This record gives sequence, C-alpha cells and structure tokens, in this order.
Amino acid sequence: MKKIEAIYGTEADYHPITADALTLVTEPPRLNTETHIRAGHKNLLARWWYRRKLWFTDLYVNWAMKTNRTKNDFNLAIYKTLLVATCDYRKYDDALRMVIAGTPKMGTELKAYFNELHQQRKIAYGTFTTNRALMTCLVFERYGKQVHFIDGADGGYTRAAKQFKEQLKTFTA
Repeated sequence: MKKIEAIYGTEADYHPITADALTLVTEPPRLNTETHIRAGHKNLLARWWYRRKLWFTDLYVNWAMKTNRTKNDFNLAIYKTLLVATCDYRKYDDALRMVIAGTPKMGTELKAYFNELHQQRKIAYGTFTTNRALMTCLVFERYGKQVHFIDGADGGYTRAAKQFKEQLKTFTA
C-alpha cells in the first residue's frame, strides 16, 4: 500500500468513484441488463415501457445530481457523499484486490514496480486498465445500510485474475 500511495497519492486521490463524476447510464443499449432483470419475464411492450421509464428516470436523476435538487426527503448531494463512502473497491483476503483511479503514467509506474517484484519471485499480480468503473449496489436503507461494489468495466477483476493465474504458474514451473 505504501508504494501505491507513493504513486497515486491518498485514498481520496485514487478512489475510483467521486461524487462529482457520478452519473447514471442513459445510453439505451446499456439499460438492457436492468431491463432484463426487472422485466425480462414480461411481454415485449412491458419491457419496452420499463426501459423507457428507466431511461427517463436516469436522465432526471443525472440532472438532479448536477443541480443538487431535493425530491421529497431525498437529497442527492447528501446521498452522493454517502454512496462514495460506502464503496467497496478494496478487498483483502489472501490477496489484495482493488480498483483504483489514476493516470496512464501512474499505472505504468505501478506495473513496473509489480513486474520488478515478480521478477524477484516475490509476488504474482494481475492488472487490467479501463476508463470507467461499474457499480453494483445493495441498498437496505436510503441513508443507512448499503454497500456499492466497484469493478472495472470491460472485464475488471476477471481480466486481472487471468494475468494473476498465468503468473502463479511461473512459480510452480
């Protein structure tokens, strides 16, 4: 973690989600997953209607987040801060798994450091770079118990795990 912080700065600097950058998906093709989960068992018209409703809702919420609007008792400015604070982007078990934000130069420097440690047979690692993150939310209470799981788009943890497993093989060879 010391090397990550030496390259990327503080947690606030490398946190993959920031309140200012939060937006909901509004491209219709990207709404298909939620539409399928919520309305996939319904007829074509019901699915189409759900997807349109979802699209308009996401447009409204994006606008409300940018203008700090409040609807009923729901304050998006407060909620965005809570959402960022409850993001799960670091996992510690037998390995460290994290999604971090930074510049390409930072990524290159960190990969060079990891590669050096790998050449010394001290670590196996896997990385994957993308320009956006995905969030899966588990919300029990609007302003209370919730967690937001973060992964890199386009494969994230899965793609990094492939590299990690390949490197592990070199330790047993």
